[in-house]
Order: sequence, then C-alpha cells, then structure tokens
Amino acid sequence: MAHLLVAISPHGFGHLSQVAAVLEKLRIRLPGLQVTLRTTLPRKRLEQRIAPPFSLQPAADDFGMLQHNALEMDLQASLQRYRELHDNWQHQVKRVAAELVAAKPDLVFADVPYLTLAAASEAGIPSVAMCSLNWAEIVAGCLKGEADVEAMVACMNAAYNSAQYFLCPEPSMPMPGLANCRAVSVVATEATNRRARLIEQGLVAEHERLVLVAMGGIDHPLPVAEWPKARHIRYLLP
Repeated sequence: MAHLLVAISPHGFGHLSQVAAVLEKLRIRLPGLQVTLRTTLPRKRLEQRIAPPFSLQPAADDFGMLQHNALEMDLQASLQRYRELHDNWQHQVKRVAAELVAAKPDLVFADVPYLTLAAASEAGIPSVAMCSLNWAEIVAGCLKGEADVEAMVACMNAAYNSAQYFLCPEPSMPMPGLANCRAVSVVATEATNRRARLIEQGLVAEHERLVLVAMGGIDHPLPVAEWPKARHIRYLLP
C-alpha cells in the first residue's frame, strides 16, 4: 500500500483547501492510499475537508508570516522567527528528517513548508511541492534589505528546488528562484450549486449576484455597515 505524507501549512486554510482537492482525486485513482497529515490544523477542521481515514502528525514545519490580523503582517516578529529557524537550520532539518524516516512514507507532498522538503531530501525520500505561492518569494519581498535575508531566501529556494516538482496552480505568483516549477490548472474542490434552493427559500432574489467574502480562515471583523449598498448584490460572510 502506497503511503503519502502530506505537510500542510497552518497559515490560514487555503493550503488545506488545495491539498483536499488533490487528495480527493488521488484516492479515486489509488483507493488503498495510506495518508498521513503533518500539520497543526485542528483535526475537526481537517475532517471537514479530507475524508478519513488518515493519520495525523501534529507538527508545523512552517509559519508563513506572523500577522497582527488578516490584513496586517508583523514584519519584525516574522524576521525574528525566521532568524531563529535558520540559526538552527541543520539541526531542524535532521530533526524533521528523523520524524519522516520513522513515518516511512513513499512520497512527501508539501503545501508549502520548505523545511519538510529539505528534511525529505536529507532522508532520501522523494517529494513534490504544490502551492500558488512560496515563502521564499514572500520573505524576499516583505523583508527586503534586512540583514541576512538574502542568505535565508537562498536556503529556502534550495529546499523548494530539492522537490522533484513544484506544482503551481493557476493563478500563481512568479517564482524566479525555482527551477522545478510545473504550471497546472486551477486546483479546487468542485462545489454544489445551491442557487436554485436559495431562491426557492426566499433567501436570494433571481436578479441578485452572490459575493463570497472570506479572509482565508483568519478571523477578522469586516466593516460591512460601511460598504456601499447595491440592490443586485448579496454578500455571504462567515
């Protein structure tokens, strides 16, 4: 039985959404696939998107960017966190590599913690990455000019390049630091169209457009009362 270990960034829920869509199709093609999820996202949230059975390794190999809220990043705290990780980089790689070896996966699939990919390379386990972004490009852009950022970004890109492929779903940010990018089409779970039911229940008018407003799983108050009102628009919010 093939064993896939999936490392999922806990930075919001977008990474989980992408992974869930891929796993749904993989399990149709490989009905006996054994899945281990490596993430600190809550099991309840995981089970809402990924059908059991799966094993859970409660570990986070990335943090993305630290944020004050859904719209504001804490740049200095993020820089300090990255410095702490990279000051102890080889130790972290060996630690995670040992955990991957113990799990015995045939393949590591990462969306998109680079530490997991570096550890997979250290352990001799093949890996594939997938995401519409990567932390190397984000750190390079957000923390440009800070001491030692260039060296950290080079290390991050080396980890991403250690994967056999970095799959870039449409749309994706430019990733000039990667030589293993492979463009793929939109990655998403197919939804059920419930518009007719909403109209039947009187919740939506025939002429109204539905607009979903979400902040990627990060709780954030929205000033709905200040938004311009339009008779033909109905907002859907958490």
